[in-house]
This record gives sequence, C-alpha cells and structure tokens, in this order.
Amino acid sequence: MKEGSKTSILVFITVVVASFLYVTAMIKIPEKMNGKNRNVEERKIEIKKEGSKLIFNKEVINIGKKNRNEEVKAEFVYTNKGEKPVIINAVVPSCGCTLVKYKEGIVMPGESGIIEVELEKKESGYNEKNVRVLTDEGVMPIKLTFRVEIL
Repeated sequence: MKEGSKTSILVFITVVVASFLYVTAMIKIPEKMNGKNRNVEERKIEIKKEGSKLIFNKEVINIGKKNRNEEVKAEFVYTNKGEKPVIINAVVPSCGCTLVKYKEGIVMPGESGIIEVELEKKESGYNEKNVRVLTDEGVMPIKLTFRVEIL
C-alpha cells in the first residue's frame, strides 16, 4: 500500500471514531429502572402568571334538540377576573365540523368577551363537540363543550 493511502485510511478511521464518541457523549438514552428514568432530570414547569384568571360563565352548554335545518350555535361568555391581562392565543375546535369565532388578543382585567361556536355539519343523533382555549395563563388549555341532539 502507498504511504498516502495509509494516511487517508488512518484519517478516515480517526474521523469516524471521533464522530462516534461525540455523538455518543451528546445523546443520553434513559435507562428504565423500576418505572423511573435514570439519568433524566425531572422538572416541573409552571407558566402561570400570578393574578391572571380567565373565567367562563359555563364550560358545558346543553343546547337540547334541534332540527337538521336549524342553526346550532353556543356562546361561551368569559371574564378576566384577575389583576393582570390574559392573552387568548387560540381557540381550537375538536373537529372540522365546528366553526369558532372569537376576539384574539389581550383580555384586560374586568373585561369580558364571547367565544361563539357553531356546528356546521350536522349528523343525526347526539353530538358533543369541544373547543380548547389556549391562553398565556398556563400549560393546560380550557376545555369548552357543547351538546346537541339533531333530529
């Protein structure tokens, strides 16, 4: 073998070994022991802002019975009962058959608003639909539910 070939192979092997050691050092694979992950730091994250509180007058609305040709709407009224502004980031329906109307943005202390939901595609029988309200108050979204029986 030529001297240049030996050097190239040696450099290649060195690069491969160094890359392997680097990747191995960067990746930690948690080992399962008694249902707990070893080598993984557990952290509790709390994002709640002190003093903010978005309160709904109802989180579940039973609309009752409606004919298929009737509008099916529900209005969820909310108020910021806290001392600090709350930001409504998004209102996400559980399916594509539910339309949502709301005012995006900041809800000042004492301010109220409405989240309007409408069932667009109506299937006969009992329907239960949800929307999730995502705010800057915390990790868990607020779940709102409306129920209707389509005749």
